[in-house]
Amino acid sequence: MKKISILLVLLFAGTSFGQQADRWKGLVIDETTPEQAIALLGKPASDEKSEVYVLWFQRLLTNDTNQTTFRRMGFGSEKDFPDLTLTFSSGRLVVIEANLKDTPASSLTSTFATKWRLPIKDPATEFEDWDQPRPTENPRVGTDPEKGEMGYTLLAKTSKVFTLVGVLPSVDDMTKTEVSEAGPYWGNVLSITIVSRTLEKKPGEEEVGDGPIPKGTEVVMAPGSSITAETSTGTITIKAGKGLRRDYTWEGATRSVEMGARPSRWYGSLGLGFPGPGDHWKEHNGITRGVLEEGQMRFRTLVAAMKWINARKAWLPLVYRNDGLLVGFGKNLSRRQLNVEVWQIYINGKKPTALAGSQDAKIR
Repeated sequence: MKKISILLVLLFAGTSFGQQADRWKGLVIDETTPEQAIALLGKPASDEKSEVYVLWFQRLLTNDTNQTTFRRMGFGSEKDFPDLTLTFSSGRLVVIEANLKDTPASSLTSTFATKWRLPIKDPATEFEDWDQPRPTENPRVGTDPEKGEMGYTLLAKTSKVFTLVGVLPSVDDMTKTEVSEAGPYWGNVLSITIVSRTLEKKPGEEEVGDGPIPKGTEVVMAPGSSITAETSTGTITIKAGKGLRRDYTWEGATRSVEMGARPSRWYGSLGLGFPGPGDHWKEHNGITRGVLEEGQMRFRTLVAAMKWINARKAWLPLVYRNDGLLVGFGKNLSRRQLNVEVWQIYINGKKPTALAGSQDAKIR
């Protein structure tokens, strides 16, 4: 067994982590320094400046985590896929991320002095609603291997940290399809993430940023403008901020993102995009993430433009006007995903005046 694997097993089995949920035998959130970590673990395989990104609950974290000002060290045999990653801010440990092997989930109750929670909702919403009433019976989570649902997640929240544990079935547990919050927990711990709540979004801090749009980016919406469209999915309203921010309103709720500008053309677009990483939105009618596009599409001929529209229509409900403004709005509830696209079509550098199948009245 590799040295780092042995170290991780020892760390996870250590009793000092069992006393508090903010430490991992010598590694203490908000206290451990990089020098202390190196003294404990040896020279890191990687050591670089980075932002902080936590897939499951990034939207709970301060916008400062988007800055590449954090020191991120990886320990393990592979530089790109470390067994253990530690992130520091101002010389103190703020994130522990570990990929574990052969660690039974049944040991969680003895190695952590905390009560675990099975997320009934997405982890971010679960952390937000932590103090709200819970079901009187022990919650249970079902898995369905035929649908690719294998394993489960456990959460813990204290005054200092957010903790998330991912569990996968062992060979002996492959037939098990349900687990109770009260335990016993089956399977092996695959990963563990511990995040300091010093990184939590500050009171009054905007949920998303609104940075400037880089020069040369081909956007559709002017600052402060809005578009409302009706597709077979329903009605969606998109509002532009001063720059990269976009607000999406559907079925009585609004969710926002700071879009990213494409540095080079991607399938013809030099506009804005957002890939919808993790559950970045609070749940609304089964939606926790958005996959979003905005940009200009340029064609030499009307035939080429209509071919592109019809190909898009095959997978996304959409409407468009004679002047080439197109809005797509659809859902993929199995992925908890909202798909919204805003395009302005140009033909030979000009907006069209007539497009077959247009529905001008459905976009305003």
